[in-house]
Amino acid sequence: MRPTGGGTVPQGRGMANLALSFDAPEGFTIEDGYRLLTRIFRAGLRVETLDIGNTPGSFCDGDWNLSINGRKLVGTAQRWRPTHHGSPRVLAHAMVLVSGDIASGADSVSAFHRDLGLSPVKADVHTSLCSATHHTDLPAENLLAAARGELAHLSNPMNFSTKETNHIHRHHPHPS
Repeated sequence: MRPTGGGTVPQGRGMANLALSFDAPEGFTIEDGYRLLTRIFRAGLRVETLDIGNTPGSFCDGDWNLSINGRKLVGTAQRWRPTHHGSPRVLAHAMVLVSGDIASGADSVSAFHRDLGLSPVKADVHTSLCSATHHTDLPAENLLAAARGELAHLSNPMNFSTKETNHIHRHHPHPS
């Protein structure tokens, strides 16, 4: 099977989004989709220490947040849909905080959370790429090259073995 898919990294003020759409090869799991996103960001951002796991107090907290020094940098999500030809269609998405004022965004999300009766969002549990790595901008071409490379390998499900997580740090912070 030849994978189909595409990726974009539209940049907005302070953040960028990566969206990939592809047919999942046989044996591909949701965890494989998150590992795919992780590999793309590790290669594209050239950041060696990306931790994976929850970041309590962050917006849209999830098991596959990517963080640096315990502070959320990237949020990830997926949507899987059945297709008429049998292979599920996957939309894998990641949003990276590139630069700017995280506090004002956290305050806005906290206000929304308050209206819904949810926990507040804390600005200090987030970081931006520029703050954490001293990059001056998102290396979008690197991310797109990494995404294209990963999509090209989707036809071999063995590329998504769980054994490859040995260099990726998973963390499960304890509430303070």
